Amino acid sequence: GIEIIPEFTSLKPGDIIAYESQLTKDLIVHRILEKKQDQEGMFFRLKGDNNTRVDPEKVRCVQVKYQLIGILY
Repeated sequence: GIEIIPEFTSLKPGDIIAYESQLTKDLIVHRILEKKQDQEGMFFRLKGDNNTRVDPEKVRCVQVKYQLIGILY
């Protein structure tokens, strides 16, 4: 895939990002479902396309490493 370091304000539902999980420390690639704000700032709710459940953690901008912008075959 082709990935870039994203502009966080431009990320939106439907975008695919790679983030570092605070729970497992793994790099996870999932799709943004929601972009929300709470008292700590902006966060994303994500889910893998083949998963039945939404990821358990709120993903903060500091966790986001890349945005997928294309796939080469």
